[in-house]
Amino acid sequence: MAKPPVSQKTFHAVSMTGFGRASVESEGVLLDIEMKTVNSRFLDLSLKTPRSYSAFESFLRELLSSQFHRGRVELYVTRTVVNKDSTSVLFHAPVFEALYAEATRVAKEQGVLNEELERSFVRDFLLRREVLEFAEEVKDEEKEKELLQQGVLQAVSSVKAMRETEGEKLAQDLLKRVGAIEKIASDIEACLSSRAEEISKKFKERVESLVQSSGLEADRLEGEVALLFDRIDITEEIVRLKSHCEHFREIGQNSPNGRKLDFLLQEIGRELNTVASKAQHSDLQRLAVDGKSEMERMKEQVQNLE
Repeated sequence: MAKPPVSQKTFHAVSMTGFGRASVESEGVLLDIEMKTVNSRFLDLSLKTPRSYSAFESFLRELLSSQFHRGRVELYVTRTVVNKDSTSVLFHAPVFEALYAEATRVAKEQGVLNEELERSFVRDFLLRREVLEFAEEVKDEEKEKELLQQGVLQAVSSVKAMRETEGEKLAQDLLKRVGAIEKIASDIEACLSSRAEEISKKFKERVESLVQSSGLEADRLEGEVALLFDRIDITEEIVRLKSHCEHFREIGQNSPNGRKLDFLLQEIGRELNTVASKAQHSDLQRLAVDGKSEMERMKEQVQNLE
């Protein structure tokens, strides 16, 4: 008994494109978090966090890896200390000295070094962030780590909601197109049936031509005829094409499924290419080209699935 078609509602697609934002505050520390995700073959994490949060990088990577399977994830964290008592100034002397020494050396070589230029060097270098840094001290790492996790998960939730919404639209389009390919496969079968006499006539003509021109012995001729028939028979390709379409719907029931669907579309494309090359009638070739056109559009859509 044939399986019923998979319901459109059960096809689950998650887009890799999303954006989310969150703000959390606790004990005088405000975190503004932005997150965006885009297409990528693998999971690619990019973190932009305050220098004081460098110890949290491995924690953030582990947290994000547990939430996303595929795509480029960009995380931006801005930390603002409401309680300014925890703010201190750090002077990075080695950086300043290196900048000042190199600037004065070049100015001296060019013969333009003077007292006014030296003062401008000092003023300009002190304004550089890598020289003079306003460090907002993290007094309680565990509490800030919890606050960071809370904010990131809120942003993740917003991103996932957008990815789900976009995924629903992709799912509808993919189901529409795989249905179109299934119809094309049925149309090819119908065309084969209606054109059977015409195709058989062409085949018979080719065999007769082979007999007249080759002078082959009976056994050899039988083998050549079998090979010729195999070259124009597309029954197996149509069976596999329909099976791939059914499998496409089944894979779509579980996410993440982007890579599997992408691979399956390659198989669908291979069957359609074979049909197009074997087809002995212009109508069959046109149908195969229409199927390949639908498959190419599906591949574009699947590239954006997690």
